[in-house]
Amino acid sequence: MNNTVSKNFSFVITAAFLFLSFSLFTGCAAKRSGTEGVSYPHLRATQARGAGIKAFSKNNPPLALKSFKAALKIDRSIDDKESEVLDLINLARVSIASGDLSGAGSYLNSAIKTGLDAGNEERLGAAYVTLAKVDFLAGRSVPALSHIKESIRLDEKSGFKSGAALNLFGSILLEAGRTKEARSVFESALKLNTESNDRLEEANSYRSLGHLSTIEKKYDKAARFYSQAYTLDKKAGTSRKIALDLTSLASILIRQGFLFEATYKLERSYTVNINSGRYLEAIANLTLLVDTFDRLGNAERVNYFTRLKGTLIKSYESGKAQQRTESR
Repeated sequence: MNNTVSKNFSFVITAAFLFLSFSLFTGCAAKRSGTEGVSYPHLRATQARGAGIKAFSKNNPPLALKSFKAALKIDRSIDDKESEVLDLINLARVSIASGDLSGAGSYLNSAIKTGLDAGNEERLGAAYVTLAKVDFLAGRSVPALSHIKESIRLDEKSGFKSGAALNLFGSILLEAGRTKEARSVFESALKLNTESNDRLEEANSYRSLGHLSTIEKKYDKAARFYSQAYTLDKKAGTSRKIALDLTSLASILIRQGFLFEATYKLERSYTVNINSGRYLEAIANLTLLVDTFDRLGNAERVNYFTRLKGTLIKSYESGKAQQRTESR
């Protein structure tokens, strides 16, 4: 396998870990069946959090950050530490999705400090699992392992089990080379997520097991796991994950020597990504398509996808330049 293809496989593997999902928090006030007994500031803060969640669901992180910051300001103005912790965790999770790991870490350190002051262990568990994800994505395996263990400990103390935390725990172990332990944790996560009908995390468990099986060169098993993740993601309509599943399945086919079959999966992944406005992922798809058709000796398709990739890169760079101009 040439270096370019290997590099793109690394992209697929790394991307898989970005989808160990976390939900955003609305807050206690939103759980009440009306506004009776809820103060106006609490209501405004809850509405701001709701606006942040809506913005994030529509792929608008800047607006989500603005809304969560508004909620944070209100909650601090009335010394509502429990809600303040929620706001800080929400800000951290949006920051992670935006690639701002440093900002996420700052929010989480504040969340942990506030949570400890308030004695809110339930929220501390959520803060520590998010901090573990920041550490993991930043390549800090030792603190990542420490923080995920603390999160699980706090959750268990509160009588709560998190499939998302177990998926992340397994990924941290896998990255550290502790494959046997990672498999056990992923299998526990899968069982928990299946029993709790958490289809989002169930798909993440299958995807993680697929990645682990790929590392072990058990490609048939990996393909089955990725296919199960794909089926769940299709039902949920989670576009980004659908594209990742297709690319992961293509990578397995390429490793097995089924190059032509892999091109179909890659083209489908490209179609999903480009129609969702994910240009960087679409460019990665095109890079793999060029490499795969080159190995097949199909010069016509190599030239076609090379031209398409060049056009897309220019379009992406032009769009980024325009955004920079408009932000001045």
